[in-house]
Amino acid sequence: MEKIKQQRFFPLGQALKQMWESRLKSLYPDRRFEVCCNRDDYTVVVMFYQLRTNS
Repeated sequence: MEKIKQQRFFPLGQALKQMWESRLKSLYPDRRFEVCCNRDDYTVVVMFYQLRTNS
């Protein structure tokens, strides 16, 4: 039962990832961001950061 609950969080994390990708792109069209969604046995982590350009 516990494993089923954990598996439900990953699709939520992926939805949050897509939301952040879209929102960051609309707010900052001139900037590039990396958005990642990772999981292990007990957690789902969504993180984002700005990619630097070599200018």
